[in-house]
Formats: sequence, C-alpha cells, structure tokens
Amino acid sequence: ENLQAPGTVSLHLHDGILTATGSAPHTWIIKTRSRIEHNPDIIRMDESNLVDSDLSELYPPDTVSLAMNNGVLTVTGSAPHQWITETRARVKRNPRIDRMEEGNLVDTDLAELNPPKTVSLILNNRILGVAGSASHQWITETRVMVKRNPHIDRMDESSLIDTDLAELNPPKTVSLTLNNGILGVAGSASHRWIIETRARVKRTPDIKRMDERRLVDTDLSELYPPDTVSIILDDGVLTVIGSAPHQWITETRAKVKRNPRIGHLNESEFVDLDEEKLLSFITLLEKETILFTVGTADIRSFVITDCQQPVVTLTQQILDFAKITGKTPHIDVIGHTDHFLLLGNDTMLELLRARQVRDYLLNCGLPPVNFSAIGTDNNQLPNENIERNGREWQRSVTFKVGLQ
Repeated sequence: ENLQAPGTVSLHLHDGILTATGSAPHTWIIKTRSRIEHNPDIIRMDESNLVDSDLSELYPPDTVSLAMNNGVLTVTGSAPHQWITETRARVKRNPRIDRMEEGNLVDTDLAELNPPKTVSLILNNRILGVAGSASHQWITETRVMVKRNPHIDRMDESSLIDTDLAELNPPKTVSLTLNNGILGVAGSASHRWIIETRARVKRTPDIKRMDERRLVDTDLSELYPPDTVSIILDDGVLTVIGSAPHQWITETRAKVKRNPRIGHLNESEFVDLDEEKLLSFITLLEKETILFTVGTADIRSFVITDCQQPVVTLTQQILDFAKITGKTPHIDVIGHTDHFLLLGNDTMLELLRARQVRDYLLNCGLPPVNFSAIGTDNNQLPNENIERNGREWQRSVTFKVGLQ
C-alpha cells in the first residue's frame, strides 16, 4: 500500500522479489525503486513486465522491452533499423535520457549477416560497428554483404578479432587486421615474434603479404626513429622508410655498424630532409641569372652594395645545409658574353663579369674557398629561362654547383 501503485499496475511479492506488471509513469517507477531500497522485506523489484508509460512515444515493437534507470534507457530484444534510428533521435531530444544502451538489441535488418554468438553488431550513423571475435570466412563474407547494403557506408572492425589469426599469438601490444589478403600489423613487438610471424604468414595461403608500416620492433628501440620513419629488419637487412633529418640517419648508420644482427642498411625508400633542402636550394641558385650592361662588366640586375639579393641568400643556404649533410659544395660563377673584348691583361669580358659576381658574393661575407670565376663559350646558352631578345642571354652570369 505504501507504494501507491496506479490502477494500471499489479504488484506481487514472493520470496523477497516484488514483481511489477503493467504500465506506470516514470516518476512512480523511480519513487518505487527508492522505497524498495529502504524496505527490508524486499530484495529487488522485477520490472521485466513493467512498461514506462512516459516512454510511449518510442512506440517499441512487441519484440522490444525498455527499461529506464539513472538516465540510461536500456533497450533489449530485436527491432528494424528504422525504429532503432528513430528511437536514437527521440532519445537525443528527451532531457530525461542521458544515453541509450543497445548492447542487447538486435537490428533485424542485419539478419543476413548471421553473426556468431561471439560477435555483436551496432549500426549507427551508417557505420556498422562489429565487436568480438569471428572466423576469417565470416568477416570476409560480411565485408561483401556490407558493400551491397545501401544502409551501411563502412564497417568498423577496430574491436573485432579474426580467430583464424590465433596461431600468430600476437602480444597485447599488437593488433592484427586481415583485409584482401593483406595482414596489417600495428603496435610493437619483439624481433623474434616478428620473424616467427613472417614465417607463418608465408605458410598461410589466405595471406598475400604482411604490412609492417605501423609495427615497431622493440629490439631496435635504440634507433629512436621519429614518427615520420618506419623500420623493418628482415634477414639481416634493416630497411628505413620515410623521412628524417640528416643527424638521425647519420646516428642510425653508426648504430647499425655496431649491431651484430644487422648486415646492411637499406635507404632506398628513405629521404634525408636536410639533403633534400640542399638540392632544392642548388636548383634555385642554378636558375638565377645576373644581367649586365652591354659591352661592360657592370651588373644591371641590382646594386652591388645590396647583399639581400636571392643569390646571396641561396648561396648561404647551400653552404649551411652542405655543412649539416657533411658535403663540400663548389660553386662555379660562369660569365657569358656575345663577343670578345680585351680588357687590361687580355682578360675576356665573360671572365671579368664572373669575377665581378664572385667578388660581390665575397664582399657579402661568403667564404672564398667555395667559388670559381670562369668564362664560357660565347655560343653556350647559360639559362633556358632568359629571353634571347637583345641577346641578353649572352650578357649574363649564371651558376653551377657541385658537391663532394
């Protein structure tokens, strides 16, 4: 009597269990739960046959039961995907419901997938979440069915275990995915496990190859690869894939020489970022052209007291990155002219122009050991970017950089 059940509810107490049958407002259900907690004669309340009438707008089918507790709506049973989608939308609009628990809800529109008991499926926002464990055959067939299903955009397998990969015995730090014959291995593992796994993969007909790009060999931890680099050790060959500063690859080469398990370092898929910058600056400098007034060694492109010109900046960057990468650059300053003109001690005009630019660079603070001033054949095209109009291309200085 103290529970003050509405006329739509019948109560039965047996062996300390209070069975509530019928329908009642959510407020009454909440108050009743609270009163039961303080009643020593009642162990628990059985609400399996009780309907929360305040949830009537959800229109659950006969195959679904709803339970509301502490702001969590628990949905149990099976229902079409349309009803589940509509219910999710209504739940979001309901201020009394914090979230919807669908762990025991089956989407009947996914029945064709025939998931084993070890798999749970949840379709939300057109993403099919698959959790648990299943055979590779079921996973493969499900992927095909998902592609044919207009309600599903993709399948999330991040919580799915392929039981056919059990023999690989991956450590807890490794996750495995098998897709289209490619075994994706992510995480970190000992070198021994990696070697054994490669051997097993070769014996497995369903696996074409093993993708180790996201796998870290913990036995190579002393190499400290940056996030932009992945390393693979196979048959004594350490393959370095990605890009990193020159200092890292230099230190890695030294460590590899000291490592008895590594016979060779393969850098064919590695990019030295500092060396790449060096080559890019060389390319830019070799495209630079300094023009002269006709018949003279007077620079026309800029004032010779201006050390902020691109040729100065680029040359300095070449020297800086050459030092970082352990290379020695030599820059030829090449003078061009459209005729021969003897000046002073039989010095040709093209050589005098080259010396003028070399001296300009030296006066801007660049070291003299890296430059040579030379003249060239008056018929040689110095730079394809120079227009031939007025024969300007034959009245210029260009650059050629060599590395040792």
